[in-house]
Amino acid sequence: MAKKILIVDDEPDVLATLRDYFKGQNYEVETGVNGEEGVDKADKFKPDIILLDVLMPVMDGITALKKLKDNPATAKMEVIMLTNIGDQDKVAAAMESGTTNYFIKSDYSLDDLKKKIEELVP
Repeated sequence: MAKKILIVDDEPDVLATLRDYFKGQNYEVETGVNGEEGVDKADKFKPDIILLDVLMPVMDGITALKKLKDNPATAKMEVIMLTNIGDQDKVAAAMESGTTNYFIKSDYSLDDLKKKIEELVP
């Protein structure tokens, strides 16, 4: 059975690249364009792992992460934060809120991300 991944990012190019890559790796993929949509889809889709952008409209990723961790139905889901921001305060906030990992978009390859996901969700 295919692993399920939820990708939440407001940048269409990033969303499309990640979606196409993980579909090509035989993941079942769902997407969202803001934190509110991500929280809603996580509850319905029940992904094995969530890739969550930090800066988004409607609801940012840190707030979405807190909501996911506060909901018993989604609290145990693995979450990797993806961002263009290397701000240490944002990194600390994400780690305190329960993220599994934090990737700076410009500093990782899709293969690196896939390896991390395979470690977290074997």
